[in-house]
Amino acid sequence: MNTNDTKSDVCANGAQARNTPAPVPGALEFNPDNYRAELSEFDMDDAQKDELLRVIFEIMRSFVEMGIDVDNIAPLLPSPDGESRSE
Repeated sequence: MNTNDTKSDVCANGAQARNTPAPVPGALEFNPDNYRAELSEFDMDDAQKDELLRVIFEIMRSFVEMGIDVDNIAPLLPSPDGESRSE
């Protein structure tokens, strides 16, 4: 695959996704060992933690593959001071 290839799709809401480089196979490898420590305070065994991490990882991978940028979801997130961004 040529790294200059771009992917332009229509997002679920009908908006045209920005032309972004096509994902490179293997570039988004899941390794739960890299993130399991982040769940140390959760009352889960390692298999449950791995499953949760896999689900979150697949959601993030989908966003990357669709070319969704943080700017597209920022209005849905609270501001750093905890205030709602909606008007």
